[in-house]
Amino acid sequence: MHWAIDVYVQRALPFPLAPIGEFRQPENAIAFGVPIVTGSPQEVLEGLSVYKTEPFDDPSLQFGHPGMDQRYAVRSMRLFAEHVLPEIQRWPPAAGTA
Repeated sequence: MHWAIDVYVQRALPFPLAPIGEFRQPENAIAFGVPIVTGSPQEVLEGLSVYKTEPFDDPSLQFGHPGMDQRYAVRSMRLFAEHVLPEIQRWPPAAGTA
């Protein structure tokens, strides 16, 4: 994710980009003004937990990025499908959603 955002920064787009060692800290992992949620399935669920009470109807899921080994993207998709999505589907509907 750091590399992908850096591509935009290199093209003079105004994205904040913390150094690699600090990028995964929640206050630094931001893209397009939205927090980036990454890590183990448990870390992803923790990061997405705010959506237990907020609408979660249009997530942007990105598993593979330019230059990334496809095996890592496939592994991430499988982990998400097996461990994260089933838990999200158990969340009650947020207030104001159908």
